[in-house]
Amino acid sequence: MMDNPAPESNTETPPLSPFSYEQWRETLIRALLRGTLVFALPILIPEIIDATPVIASIYIAAYLIIAAVAFAPLPYWLRAGTFLAIAYGLGLSNLLEEGLYGGSRLFFLEFAVIAAILFTQRAARNAIIASVLTIALVGGLVLTGRLALVNEQIPPGSLAIWVSFTLTFILLTAVIVIGLGMFRREFDLSRQRTQESIELLRLERSRLEERVSDRTRALERRNVNLQATTRLSQLISQTRDENVILDQVVQLITEQLGHEHAGIFLLDEMGEYAILRVTNTEAGKALAKERYQLRAIRGEFTFELSEEEPLKYRAGNETYQFSPPTLLESMHINITLPIMAGNQLLGLLNTQSAALAIETEEQSVLQTIADQLAISLENARLFSQLQTQLREIEQLAGQSVQEAWKKVGTGTPIGYQYDRIQVMPSGEKFPAEITNELLEGKPVTYVTSDETRVSRLVAPIMLRGHVLGIIGYEENDPGHVWESDSIALLETIASQVGLTLENTRLIAEAQQRAQQEQLIGEVTSSMRETLDMDTVLQTAIREMRRSFGLKEAEIRLHTNKPASEIVQE
Repeated sequence: MMDNPAPESNTETPPLSPFSYEQWRETLIRALLRGTLVFALPILIPEIIDATPVIASIYIAAYLIIAAVAFAPLPYWLRAGTFLAIAYGLGLSNLLEEGLYGGSRLFFLEFAVIAAILFTQRAARNAIIASVLTIALVGGLVLTGRLALVNEQIPPGSLAIWVSFTLTFILLTAVIVIGLGMFRREFDLSRQRTQESIELLRLERSRLEERVSDRTRALERRNVNLQATTRLSQLISQTRDENVILDQVVQLITEQLGHEHAGIFLLDEMGEYAILRVTNTEAGKALAKERYQLRAIRGEFTFELSEEEPLKYRAGNETYQFSPPTLLESMHINITLPIMAGNQLLGLLNTQSAALAIETEEQSVLQTIADQLAISLENARLFSQLQTQLREIEQLAGQSVQEAWKKVGTGTPIGYQYDRIQVMPSGEKFPAEITNELLEGKPVTYVTSDETRVSRLVAPIMLRGHVLGIIGYEENDPGHVWESDSIALLETIASQVGLTLENTRLIAEAQQRAQQEQLIGEVTSSMRETLDMDTVLQTAIREMRRSFGLKEAEIRLHTNKPASEIVQE
């Protein structure tokens, strides 16, 4: 079936991309590294100035490493590991320089927190363990005197202070890391739910778009069907030719509705066979050339028409059965609908399509087309019958007119001509070729062949297809060309003259009939004045002789009286 594509929207909603935690970590580490470069520089400059050469070298090396890792195209794990190593190194260096009283706890806290964010909870635990072991090792070495702090002005502290320092660090770091872990789990759960919601929205959007597309196609299909029925109404209202109507219906079904094959069967006069009259495919035309037909069985009884189930249609009080039309090659759908005009079955409409299914609405449209076709065929046949009857009536009327005008003629043609001075009788005869064209009802222009050559325009005086006479005018210039306006004017005059002559003849005929009826009435009245047989006969024969101007009249009666007693005058 032929379907038009659904219109595309000009505005499209961008697709929803799911959240990627890995991409977020990559962006975060890049931002941390570059942010560290920016904010660490004003802090490192005074530290490098006040620090020992060794510590200053460590600061400078750490800054350069961060710069390289921040901008070089390195893998994620190398960037994140470098950032963690720098954080650990800064914490270790600060612990070796200032002991308990420096900012080493902040660096170790950063080390554990960043491990939790950039990697996993296990990495955060390992970072906490590494930090605690580092603090414990450095604290043990400092308390036993095996390691001296770089800044000699800072006291090494006591064991209780180092233990409190370590426990405080563990507690603070554990709280933050556990909180981050819980937040991350909730975040992952929320992300999963969001992703599921996005998938549901995407699925619902796809279903909605599909429903809108189906609805749009259905509306377009309905519009095509409506256009087809409207177009059919226009076509069948413009013609009364049965063959033209059949061709237009087949063309409409195949081109407008998209069916690959359409054929129309019409019942013969006896109603015994449905004969294939019109089709569009080559295979169908070959069948029509062979006068392919379907036998019509009337009645409720089921006959073995074919292996397929017979087609049954009820028209009035009769039931028709047909074998299904032959399914052409590559066709899957074979629909046959009745062409009914009232209670009369006129034929069958068969459509075939390569589609695997057909909608119910489209089948209803095909039945509507079949019903309109039935009305059109019935109108065409009635119109043809009416035209035939009109031609017969016109022919009979023409014969009556011709016979009446034969009685009017006196045996010699009646003609007159006007020379702009007076009207005179004319007995001119036209050439044979001119006469033949006039008898065909055509106006003729010609130049006379006598000494005074003139240009003439003549037209037949027509009445009901019969020529009553000829009318025309002439110009003294033999080269005069008669324009179409002059010819049309002469034809109009000839038509009016024909009607006037016919009206005059009818009036004369009516007057003559009235005179005859008056005479009959007078004779009848005179005869009724007496009851004597001889007087009645004498009165009748006298009135007949006087009325008709007869020289002699007689009346003969079949009686037993001798012939000498017959009334005669």
